[in-house]
Formats: sequence, C-alpha cells, structure tokens
Amino acid sequence: MVRQNISASQGDYSDQCGIYSALNAMTHIAFEAKINTPQKKEFKKKLIDTLTKEFPLVTPRNGMSPKEMRIAIKLSVNFTNKELNTRLRYVTPRLGSENKEKKLIDRIIDTLSKEGVVIIGLENPPHYTTVVRATDKTFMLSDSTQRKQIMKDDIISKKVIIDFNVHIVKDTKDEVKKVDKKKVKKAIEKKVDKKKVEKKKSNKKSNNNGVRKVRKMGKS
Repeated sequence: MVRQNISASQGDYSDQCGIYSALNAMTHIAFEAKINTPQKKEFKKKLIDTLTKEFPLVTPRNGMSPKEMRIAIKLSVNFTNKELNTRLRYVTPRLGSENKEKKLIDRIIDTLSKEGVVIIGLENPPHYTTVVRATDKTFMLSDSTQRKQIMKDDIISKKVIIDFNVHIVKDTKDEVKKVDKKKVKKAIEKKVDKKKVEKKKSNKKSNNNGVRKVRKMGKS
C-alpha cells in the first residue's frame, strides 16, 4: 500500500471526499469563526492524521463505503469531543420508504436549526459532502470542490439522489437538564409505587393477623 499525504483542502472530486466531508463537518460545528486560526489549523492537521491512520490512502482506491464512512464519522466525533471538550453526537434517522425525499429534507432542516451539520452521500457522481446551511430553495455545502449547493427541488424530483445521511449535533445544557429531569421523575414514580406496594403488603399482613386473633379468641 502506498500512503499518500493529503492537504487540508480538496480541489476536485476524488476518492478522498469521505475524509474531507468529516473534516469539514467537525471544523464547521466546532469552530464558530470562519477565520483559520492557529488552533483550527492544528485541529485539522491532527484530525487528518487520525483519519488517514485509520484509512490509509492507497493507489488505486475507490473511496469509502457507507460502513467505512460511519466509522470515520464516529472517529471524528470522538476525536473532536476529546480534543476540544465538545459534546457532539451523531444519528442516522430512519426515514421509511414513503415520501423519503420530503422526510429527508425536513430532517436536514431540523438538524441545521439546532446548529448541527449533515454529512450526505450523493449517488451520481458518487461523492460525500457536508450540508451546513439551508435557504428557501437550497442546501448550502461545506465542500472543497466546485459544488456549493443542492436544490431542494432536485432532491424531491430525484434528480439528486442522496443515499447516505448522518446528522451531527451538539448536546446542549438544556437538553441534558431535560433528560435528567425525566430520569428523576421516573425514579420518584418508581419509589412512590414501591412504597404503595409495601404499604399494601403491610396492611394485608395486619388484616391477616387480626383475623388470626379473632379465630383464636373464638376457639377459647
């Protein structure tokens, strides 16, 4: 295998698009400023090194499979959380077979509204890219090739076919508190139910003792 070094940006469609889409997704969601700060440059270099160690670039190579791409995303999210102390998570939504394109558009919009990003895989030409913003008619891409946007109507009409999508979002403090409250509520309910059961058993035991005493008195 021949290891190739890759630059921090991509110039054209290539078999390295999976690595670039993961890199673009992490830098977009983790760094608010568009300026290429020293910290951002160092982060990109380290993440590229991490990804290329896991997926050594060889000649020839046919790009990443969906399974490999999911591994790359998991690796990138874990690396970013550890390196920058962020709290990112990723999910692949189940869209079903009916109105799949419309559901996908709605899910992408929902993820973007939460300051998340979506890594998508296009069928023709095969290419991974990252959706970072939505307008009324388009999805804007963070993509180092010439492709900068996708028309929503083209997704609906299947002119553009998306056969892969993974959504990456930040876990906010509010969401964590909400989850904790639910856990606390369930724990309280469980405790109350346990007390009710114990009380019921205690009452039953008391009643049984009373019956035994009455019977004993009747015999005497």
